[in-house]
Amino acid sequence: MKKTGIFLILLAVMMCLMGCFGKPKEKEKDAVREKGEKIMREWLDRTYPDAEIVNIEPYVFHKTGVAPYKLTDTVSGTFRSGNEEQTFWLDTISGSVYFEQDKDVADELTALCEGYTAQVLGLGDGYEARIDSGAFFDLGTSDTDRPVLLPAEFVISGGTLENLVRSPKDRPVITVSFLYSVPDSFDVSAITFREAGRILDEYGLLLDVTVKSGRENVTVSGERADYQRMEFVDMPDFRIWMPVYERVERPGGDKGDITTRITERTAGKDIVIERDEDGFYRPQFPNGWFHALVYAYDDSEMLQHTYYYVSDNGMTVELEWRKTGRGWQLGLDDSYLSDSRPFAEKK
Repeated sequence: MKKTGIFLILLAVMMCLMGCFGKPKEKEKDAVREKGEKIMREWLDRTYPDAEIVNIEPYVFHKTGVAPYKLTDTVSGTFRSGNEEQTFWLDTISGSVYFEQDKDVADELTALCEGYTAQVLGLGDGYEARIDSGAFFDLGTSDTDRPVLLPAEFVISGGTLENLVRSPKDRPVITVSFLYSVPDSFDVSAITFREAGRILDEYGLLLDVTVKSGRENVTVSGERADYQRMEFVDMPDFRIWMPVYERVERPGGDKGDITTRITERTAGKDIVIERDEDGFYRPQFPNGWFHALVYAYDDSEMLQHTYYYVSDNGMTVELEWRKTGRGWQLGLDDSYLSDSRPFAEKK
């Protein structure tokens, strides 16, 4: 009974740490609230002299289940002008005011930025796009809290969204998050961390974008750019589809320097697959594991046979040959080769 009591106390402490630790004090929140109210009042006096602030609260950043909470420099609230009320968000550092909008505006902004970003990246006409987080003005809110915002000055002006998107010097930065698929003829490697910086400076787009072709892909953001080129590597009995070249770029230092790490992989050095006396192909990754897939050679006799591996609990798992755009792929668990999953022909 004593042990149960101790466990419950520890559980309560842990839950408190998960949900409560790091919550800002009311005194700290009051300071941000007062600063925001002063800035917003000055803005309203210039723009809506008859308006009154209905409410205003500082924004506290917090991801559910993850401590700590973080008091930000953003406040949100509502003001009333005449019979109309407007929800606003204010960055107290820059003094920028945003008006909250509905989902239709978010969808229109995302659609415009999808094409604009593709144009800026030079993707041409042959791309396909998938929306990740879309396009938005980021005030540092969490993904679950993120409001649909437009700069207040733009809303008041009555301009078009397309004109806003294509006037980077007259608006705040727009964060864009898309995945683009492009033809193999497109040079994916040209999208670098330095190029992402140029796009931010010239076009006001903060990229969080992935571009991929049949054998290349790059993911670029404000923090790094990861490029990878995949190729077939010949083995005695089959081929391996694997990353043979990787480039990771990150900012380095205060002078705008960029640090680059290059990794080149080859068979025999980075992946070794030997066949033991029991007929099992045993993959090994001497320099660290990476994604690698097994494909049959064209017209290979292997396609006439069934293969299997033995799972951790001793069960036999049969594998299938799957027809893909690159040829016949052997369907391993999760599709990838693993040093813990040797496979063999089923007799």
